[in-house]
Amino acid sequence: MEAIKRAITAFKAASMPVRLIAVNGALFVALRLAVIIGLLAGAADPLSAVLSAVELPSSLPALLMAPWTVVTYMFAQYDILHLAFNLLWLYWFGQVMLLRCSPSQLLTLYLYGGLAGAALFIVAFNLLPLFAGTTGMLIGSSAAVMAIVTATAILLPDFRMQLLLIGSIKLKWIACGAALLVLLGASGSNAGGEMAHAGGIIAGAIFATQLRRGHDITAPARKLSARIASALTPAAKPTHTPTIPPDPQADLDIILDKIKRSGYSALTPDERRRLFEISRKIKQSLPAPMTTATPLYSRLLTRPGRATARAIAAGANVALAMLIIFSAYGGAIDPTECVLAALAAMALPLLLIASILTLIIDLIFWRKAAIAIAAAWIAALPPILEFAPLNIPSPPLSPQQQERTVTFMTYNVLHFWDFRGEQKELTSNLTIDRILQEDPDIVSLQECEMMKEWPLWHITSHQLKELARRYPFRAVGVAEQFTLLSKYPFTVDRIQIPPHLRKNVSFYRISINGSVLHLANCHLQSIGLSPDDKQFYAEILSKAPETSDQLKDEVDAVKSRIISKLRDAFI
Repeated sequence: MEAIKRAITAFKAASMPVRLIAVNGALFVALRLAVIIGLLAGAADPLSAVLSAVELPSSLPALLMAPWTVVTYMFAQYDILHLAFNLLWLYWFGQVMLLRCSPSQLLTLYLYGGLAGAALFIVAFNLLPLFAGTTGMLIGSSAAVMAIVTATAILLPDFRMQLLLIGSIKLKWIACGAALLVLLGASGSNAGGEMAHAGGIIAGAIFATQLRRGHDITAPARKLSARIASALTPAAKPTHTPTIPPDPQADLDIILDKIKRSGYSALTPDERRRLFEISRKIKQSLPAPMTTATPLYSRLLTRPGRATARAIAAGANVALAMLIIFSAYGGAIDPTECVLAALAAMALPLLLIASILTLIIDLIFWRKAAIAIAAAWIAALPPILEFAPLNIPSPPLSPQQQERTVTFMTYNVLHFWDFRGEQKELTSNLTIDRILQEDPDIVSLQECEMMKEWPLWHITSHQLKELARRYPFRAVGVAEQFTLLSKYPFTVDRIQIPPHLRKNVSFYRISINGSVLHLANCHLQSIGLSPDDKQFYAEILSKAPETSDQLKDEVDAVKSRIISKLRDAFI
């Protein structure tokens, strides 16, 4: 019990970065012990069970089931190297940040950075095409730590830090290097984590920029927490002990001497609070600086310069807004009529990212300029959601809706080849298993000229009988390569097809509960390639390269002979 009391006393006397390090370290040990206990107890997958309790999911429905993970993820680490790097950065930059900020500001910024990282992580997974159809889990204090790193570098850009093997370097260059690593990793294997890091960087930049202008964005959260703590703390009984007002100058001399001897971390919480109060009184006694409500760019520029800067900013925002709208609706324009529209449509994700960064800058320096970007988002919202729909599962269909719903599958089965090889113990074809598992009402197959038992590809009679039972209506080998399986009756349409497309498309007329569905089964081929090119491509696929040099030669050959023709074919 005495050891616990000493640990609590040491925790209260420690600086805020050390407290955060202690919380992160304690949770790391707890997670490790929980997994070990699960393994000893014979749990099937204790690691996933333990981490799912603290990790932040990218899926919105999963997040609604575990909302506490928005906070727990930023204090949890499971990898020892991940923990070590984050806590070292937190200690180094956190101690420097305390030279300009109070401990409560540092703690609040840590939480702001974690929340901003969580928000950008969730937005990226649910809106960006890079993450379409995928889900992710976020764990670690990196976003919160990056907020502190960025804020410290902006508040004290010329403060020097001694790095191993490098020497003395200014904080601003360390922060720039960290931001560059985040940018370079945004398309790597940990792209979701880098998005969270970017959120922390943005939170730290906004905090520091606003603080230099005289606005503390952490103040509302700190006031709220103070009120909650005051409401939960029982009122102290009044005492009649006479108090003697301390001498501020004497207190200041004692505190500064202690800092000189033992460093800032040696101060007790009361001494830090006293130092903060004295410094605040000194600042209040100084002449008032330039009006803090004046935007930063207004203080840097003359009146004509401000007008020019506003005109340039307004023009850039309007131009970007028009590009967003044009690219959003560019997909509706025929590429043969306007190639530029098709190229703009493909650039939509990049323009959206650029607009987010522009909007942040606008909100910091000139809020009115943000109107153009916001209006562009509203105008382009329908095509944006169509291009990058929210990853939210649809609600289950009602019985009435299910009666009016037809499910459809299109599948290039590649002759039902089974790339697992001639393994005799395999008893089913994976492609047919997938069709039976999905059980759609209509199955449109390409490169399927036959449906027969074939042991070489593990096609069994049982699978064929099950397909025949579920799909009584079928047309196999139409135009030599198409097959249609249907639970509804249909006829093959005999229409005039251009000679060069005769083997690439087939048409069907399907009767569904009194209605007629017209279906075109089209096999897209490598247009623009000559027979020699296709033969060359087949030779490459027929055998694996033996050495890395041979692989490089073949890739170069593909680039020179085929890629250029495909490019010309689609432009």
